[in-house]
Amino acid sequence: MLSEAQPGNEVRHLYVMPAVKAFVEHEHADFRKVQFDKLKDFFVLNYVVTASVRGKSAPKIQFERLKGCDEVWVACLRRPRDLQWRFFGRFVARGVFVIFFKRTRAACGNDKEYGEQIAQFLGEWLAVFGTNDCFRGETPEDYFGERVIDGDE
Repeated sequence: MLSEAQPGNEVRHLYVMPAVKAFVEHEHADFRKVQFDKLKDFFVLNYVVTASVRGKSAPKIQFERLKGCDEVWVACLRRPRDLQWRFFGRFVARGVFVIFFKRTRAACGNDKEYGEQIAQFLGEWLAVFGTNDCFRGETPEDYFGERVIDGDE
């Protein structure tokens, strides 16, 4: 786990697989670490985040549940625009997000081409959690708690 905090009534936790942690903590990670740390801190320190449960992709959305995928989410680093990153994960409980791997936005292709990443993700999920199901919700509040902006509105 990278960090956690208890600023109020709700606590959020972020867990990352070792390869992702090494990627964002690499000594030459430059902007990756800065951007990832900002996203991580907003999440675990219970600051307001913007999320889409309908898979809407927009510059201000930090977390999006992918369309047509069974509870697969991406945490989005959208800056710099020419080198955006997506961190694939799932919620295992309200406010508990596990990141399995990352891809550049360019490597992901358009929404219809996420198939390869989804297949890899589901394989990694199975290796770690077996047949245990993930957390399921219907609204951003179900996943993030009260401090979230609904990016679909």
